Amino acid sequence: MMINTPKIIIVGLLCMAFPALGEEFVTADEFEAMSLNKTLYFNAGGNFHGAEQYFPNRLVTWKFANGDCDQGRWYAEADAICFTYETNPVPQCWNFIRTDTGFYARQLGAAPENDLYLNFINTEELLCEAPFLGASFSQ
Repeated sequence: MMINTPKIIIVGLLCMAFPALGEEFVTADEFEAMSLNKTLYFNAGGNFHGAEQYFPNRLVTWKFANGDCDQGRWYAEADAICFTYETNPVPQCWNFIRTDTGFYARQLGAAPENDLYLNFINTEELLCEAPFLGASFSQ
């Protein structure tokens, strides 16, 4: 049996480019509406992964599970939400995905088993060690 390699590659690329059935990408406007002035808490593999507080002008503070914080900003790029941080200016781009069971964040090119699950959202301020005390920005 002969396999047509170009067709397999095209199908594979299409699967990577589009969400699975029952998944819908969250647009940048939807993401901003759900995150502005809120703190989003993420789990990975059933464990706390980190939290991010969202400020006006698309500014953010990310708090790692170990308690360290980093300030940055987000921007939209096609279907992705991309982040740059003071300690890592290389963009990290994610698709935020709405499903029947909640919201997930999938880093571009990553497998679904590496998704971050949006555990909950509140309006509490992140508490960070210096120099990010109070996680506030001078805008």
